[in-house]
Amino acid sequence: MKDRGEMEHSIHHEHPRHKNPSRVRSYLNGLKHAIAPVLIVAIAFVLLLQLNERKTAELRSLESASVEDPGMKGLRSYCDTLRPGVSLHASLLKTDISVQQIASLLGELGNVLDLRKLLPGESYELITDGQDSLRMLRYRKAPGEIFVVEPAEDGLTVFQENIPLTKVVRKVEGTVDVSLYDAVCASGGDAELAVMLSDIFAWDVDFFTDPRKGDKFSLIVEQYMRGGHPGGYTRVLAASYRGKEISKDAYAYSVSDGKSGYFDSEGKSLRRAFLKSPLNYRRISSYFSNARYHPILKRYRPHHGIDYAARYGTPVVTVGDGVVEYAGWKGGFGRFVSIRHNATFTSTYGHLSGFGKGVRRGARVAQGRVIGYVGSSGLSTGPHLDFRLTRGGTYINPLRLAPPPLASVPKAEMAAFDRHKGLLVQAMNSLTASQTMELAAFESKFFPDSLQSSLAMNR
Repeated sequence: MKDRGEMEHSIHHEHPRHKNPSRVRSYLNGLKHAIAPVLIVAIAFVLLLQLNERKTAELRSLESASVEDPGMKGLRSYCDTLRPGVSLHASLLKTDISVQQIASLLGELGNVLDLRKLLPGESYELITDGQDSLRMLRYRKAPGEIFVVEPAEDGLTVFQENIPLTKVVRKVEGTVDVSLYDAVCASGGDAELAVMLSDIFAWDVDFFTDPRKGDKFSLIVEQYMRGGHPGGYTRVLAASYRGKEISKDAYAYSVSDGKSGYFDSEGKSLRRAFLKSPLNYRRISSYFSNARYHPILKRYRPHHGIDYAARYGTPVVTVGDGVVEYAGWKGGFGRFVSIRHNATFTSTYGHLSGFGKGVRRGARVAQGRVIGYVGSSGLSTGPHLDFRLTRGGTYINPLRLAPPPLASVPKAEMAAFDRHKGLLVQAMNSLTASQTMELAAFESKFFPDSLQSSLAMNR
């Protein structure tokens, strides 16, 4: 029989497999809880690595737009469009051709193009073989203007490839959900067309405040096609905007004296002496007032202008044609521009961060030209534009000004204008959304008896 000491020794040195089952379960549970988080983290890490590799491959594929066409026998095509601040050299560095090939390619292309004047929006297609050697570069400078660089016996050669342009007429229509820009792009248009449409109605519709969800627009526009691909637009022939705040129609027309423009259904010009607003703004932070509490001076004083809150650096345009009277620092207004439009009206722009190119005293500026950029110079609590307008030397509320339209269609030409307008309305109603017709077919169908006196005369 064991004595008490031997029994205690036996208990303290008992083999684990002879331990109490409850203690074993407790031990294993503790081990499981300790290992489980480590396993979960490890598994998640592996999955993230796999996902990241897959996403990286997808992004590289999207960024390069590189495809391998079986019909090209191993040749690869890489397409890209120049973006602001990105040179052709920088874009080509993303491709598989060597730095030496890029240098040779740019040297040859530089014989026909000024590489310093390549513009954002211009594009190219680079074709390489299985050894990543250049087979062809097609640089698209403008609609129908393509320059090709390809290998020759003594190196590379460059030549211009002229693709015939076809002019078509296209209908675009849609409904505003978020903004006119988004609606035009969703309807098959692009940023250029959205700008053209907003410019037509710029004197009547403020497209940053007036549009409402559900507003509808439609237009027919002339556009170039090259090789089956859409090119640049030439002009909008007719446009319609139907909104909760405002509804307008516009028809392109040239009067007998050669002046062209857009006119409403009654032949009145849509162009006004002044734009409705001088910038794209977020909100009006302060209205015209004879007693506004100044946030910096802490007292009430007149505020004879409109404060437009906008992002720092937002372009500011002149609301009308005129001559720059002053461009410089002006006390509490900070960087300041004053433009005299005629013997009656003058507009001013304060708190700018900088001035537009060539904006100086005595310079003539056309309506819509950038004369400065939103800032917070002078007495200002944040980036905004202080815009003011005087008539005969007296400040007036710009939001209440309804300037008359410029020259309308002369009475002697109203009958011709009405015929022209009627044919455009018929075309607008007959074409379906996104329908495209060659210009000749469009003229033949909708202007069969008046080509010389109507559409053809209104180029």
